[in-house]
Amino acid sequence: IKPINPGDEITISYLTEEMLAESSSQRLGHLRSWGIACQCGACRAQFELTRCFRCPSSCQAYMLASTDSVCFSQCSICHASVDSRTKDEYLQAEAQAIIMWQQIEANPTLMATYPTMLPTALDIAVKKGLGSMHWVIA
Repeated sequence: IKPINPGDEITISYLTEEMLAESSSQRLGHLRSWGIACQCGACRAQFELTRCFRCPSSCQAYMLASTDSVCFSQCSICHASVDSRTKDEYLQAEAQAIIMWQQIEANPTLMATYPTMLPTALDIAVKKGLGSMHWVIA
């Protein structure tokens, strides 16, 4: 905590910690429903820090998806790129993980098996290319 001086910008987040970990399109959707057009750096960034995918090379690093899912960043370590087939596979794995997560959350019976279902769902997502810091997993 520090003193606030005249002219200092004071900001607050309208989003919960859970919402802040979601993709920028999801965050912006929450904010739009309240009539807010966010222009912060995270919402305007080309690549989403919460959408990381495993590098297809053997370096074990991660790549980021663009906010519009059109492209991926190069690997931060080996500078490898994702070909279109791998990109499609990664995006399909992401979509499947999101659906699985939504089904678990929406179904009380599945939610009761959450401790056993979630590790299985996450393991599948990681094997298909999602990085351990992807918002679906983290």
